[in-house]
Amino acid sequence: MTCWGWYLLLALALPVDLLDLDRAALGSGSLDGWELRPVKGAPAPRIEIREAGGARVLRVSGAGAAGWFHRRLSPRIKERSGTLRWTWRVLQAPAGADLRIRDRDDAPL
Repeated sequence: MTCWGWYLLLALALPVDLLDLDRAALGSGSLDGWELRPVKGAPAPRIEIREAGGARVLRVSGAGAAGWFHRRLSPRIKERSGTLRWTWRVLQAPAGADLRIRDRDDAPL
């Protein structure tokens, strides 16, 4: 997309699909334009594009894994130019996890 295309989308406040899963290959371990960066000292999680509930979804999995999804946007989007929205589904929470307690929100004790 050209610079002007991005500006037009932002100006009109239309939603932009940053993942674009509809164009990604099912089962693929990567997303075009995205980089999976492992967190220091931990292996990167596994990613997979699947069909679930009539939509394509990104499955992220891995025991003891941690990572950041990174994508450089061009042109850069202003910090307050929109809203980021996502949903997630957890099939099984780790034993001992409790979202109400910061130290136990995503890891077993």
